[in-house]
Amino acid sequence: MLRNYFLTALRAFRREKGYAFINVAGLAVGLACAALIFGYVRLEQSFDDFHERGDRTVRVVQQQPGSAFMGRDRFAVTPASLGRALREEAPEVEAAATLGSNPNTLLIAGEQRLIEDGLWTDGHFFEVFSFPLLRGDPQTALADPEGLVLTETLAQKLFGTADPLGEAMEVSFFDSLYTYTVTGIAADVPANSHLQFSYLRALGGSPDYRRNEDNWVNSGFYSYAVLRPDVTTAAFDERVGAIYGPREELDEGEEPTRLYAQPLGTIHLRSDLNFDPAEQGDARLVALFSAIALVILLLACVNYTNLAVARSAQRAREVGMRKVAGATRGQIMTQHLAESVLTALAALGLGLGLAWLALPLFESWMERDLGPVVFSAPSLFALAGLAVVVGLAAGLYPAVVLTGMQPTRVLKGLNLLPAGRLRLRSLLVVGQYASALVLVIGSLVIYRQLDFVQSRPLGFEREHIVALDARDLDADAPDTGRSVWSFKQEVERLPGVVGVAASSHLPTTVGSQTILSSWTGREGSGDDFYIYQTQADSDFLELYDMALVAGRPFTSDVPTDTVVTVILNETAVRALGWTPADAVGRTLGNEYRGRDGYTVIGVVRDFHLHSMHRPIEPLMLVRSDAWIRHLAVRIRPERMPETLDAIGASWQTFSVYPFEYQFLDERFDRLYADERRLGEGVIAFTLVALFIACLGLFGLAAFTAQRRTKEVGIRKALGASVGSLVGLLSKDFLKLVLVSLVVAAPVAYLLMSRWLDAFAYRIELGPGLFLGAGVLAVAVALLAVSGQALRAASVDPVKALRYE
Repeated sequence: MLRNYFLTALRAFRREKGYAFINVAGLAVGLACAALIFGYVRLEQSFDDFHERGDRTVRVVQQQPGSAFMGRDRFAVTPASLGRALREEAPEVEAAATLGSNPNTLLIAGEQRLIEDGLWTDGHFFEVFSFPLLRGDPQTALADPEGLVLTETLAQKLFGTADPLGEAMEVSFFDSLYTYTVTGIAADVPANSHLQFSYLRALGGSPDYRRNEDNWVNSGFYSYAVLRPDVTTAAFDERVGAIYGPREELDEGEEPTRLYAQPLGTIHLRSDLNFDPAEQGDARLVALFSAIALVILLLACVNYTNLAVARSAQRAREVGMRKVAGATRGQIMTQHLAESVLTALAALGLGLGLAWLALPLFESWMERDLGPVVFSAPSLFALAGLAVVVGLAAGLYPAVVLTGMQPTRVLKGLNLLPAGRLRLRSLLVVGQYASALVLVIGSLVIYRQLDFVQSRPLGFEREHIVALDARDLDADAPDTGRSVWSFKQEVERLPGVVGVAASSHLPTTVGSQTILSSWTGREGSGDDFYIYQTQADSDFLELYDMALVAGRPFTSDVPTDTVVTVILNETAVRALGWTPADAVGRTLGNEYRGRDGYTVIGVVRDFHLHSMHRPIEPLMLVRSDAWIRHLAVRIRPERMPETLDAIGASWQTFSVYPFEYQFLDERFDRLYADERRLGEGVIAFTLVALFIACLGLFGLAAFTAQRRTKEVGIRKALGASVGSLVGLLSKDFLKLVLVSLVVAAPVAYLLMSRWLDAFAYRIELGPGLFLGAGVLAVAVALLAVSGQALRAASVDPVKALRYE
């Protein structure tokens, strides 16, 4: 029986190659997209699931009411002493570990020098996490303050094939080098771990940890715990509160800090915390791409269903003859479902080939290594099951339609599709094209928003500026303790350099806040005032071409400009209730410097402190030589290569670190990496969806033209022109496309309005955008339909009248 079904399906494919191609191609493209997207979704949702006790592992985070930083009052960092307290005072905990971030670290082993990202952690790290230790003892590898665990790949880079265990090497901390001993070799960190590191460094050797080991005020470390099987997170939260609460120092009326458990499995996709070292995924992006994959599969299924129903007249006699010969309805339905499943499986084979070809491009979009996930055995089995389900779903309705026909009416040539089924087919076309149009409108909105972000004035210059990490400069260089300024002076003398500025932050990445407790006119104004701050030298404003609206800039000629003077932005002035002119000369104070700690000497025009997801917030620039973390060098564009070489040569005389730099405009572009990834993905999948939808329109147009061949012949014989016939055959489809646009527009408007809400500065969704999408939709539909209509209208009327 199955062999008969298989042979019948092959004969149907050979007999109607065009129909088979449209179905196989549509399903293949749909399944290829599903394979790629579901591979990405599976990887994103699998983060940290390889830990043996991951379902009971939590990270302790905190909420500080009133401490809104970057618009959030939740923080991933906790006091350094919390991990030890959990082990000693929380019976609900099986194990607990403390971690600290240690990025951009210089490691020196012989002649090898590498910059790597790692973690500070204690000897309980391997009790909490299931990272395999290939060499060394997990109980003691990080107990020694000078212990260092390398990943397998890093060990090979530094030591080659030699055994590194017990070897001494140098590791940097800021601008100093310390000697460490390799005490373990760990397996490389899986890609689906929220903790990514090349080495683990004993926490006991951290100066920051030693300073804060018994400090419950400062928070700068990460605390993880494994809960006992019978402990709920609510019970754990209560215990953490009992541990931390009595140790917290609160001012009168201040709300207490809340420490609570964050499940390990939620960190990657559902974490929105300040100072989170983990690379964050986006649950909305995962959900959106999942929806897109389902829409594309649905479009392919609708294609199959519509074309199969449209073909029912051609296959009606076959069904009638089978029924007369004694075939039951179940047998005939099974035959047609088998054909559908075989079509889907053939499409799967082609789709996997397409997915393999598209994989490198998709991986570059998503910045993930997806090959091992997409083409793993579980994924292939799941895709095969999906293909069977798609085949059954797509073939069920046509099978019901065909097997429900009356054999006597069919054999007399009286079979026609009922009007209700024709209406259903129209509804399917509308739904199919409306789904594609929602993606089209979404693509246009994303493209226009990203273009808006790129072209909107930032309030500062970012072209031809190179950013250097000033923390990498050697404190033992000439002019000890002020090597940043010595290096700055040397670079300023280079002929290709326009200017150099030193600061604690770069524009758009300001990440430091302070609290103003006093200011002129504060009396009766209520709460303290949170304000972002950046330490900057006297060249900062000029280098970035920032305009002052009142007052004067910092200058090295005025000794009092150091530390005790500030420049505010316009937003800060407005928030304090001043005008720019009135602000100059007024005083500010905070809890660290006491009342009247700063004098305002100028007001700078607003510039963006962060990405355009956030509004411009209050800022003060402080003239300070301390906490300088960045040097920005503006270079003449025509002398860029040789100037960079000269800066690099100078750098080597001041720093033990390799010379590395970033262009400021590239750093700015990375602020919108997620949006760009989303835009590229949506545009690509929109093209796929349009291709599938148009493939369906093309097939339906072909069958419609074939069904109306005699009508076309009669109209031509009576004098109808080719143009009028093309319009006649195309207008019904264009009506459906226009209805699709009416359906898609409000859905797209609601979805994209919600997406744009994430931006403080955004485009408006005007009618022109939807009109453009409509014109594009009609044009694409015309291309898909008019070719078949023109072909039918050009047939010789004599041949048309002899049809059948």
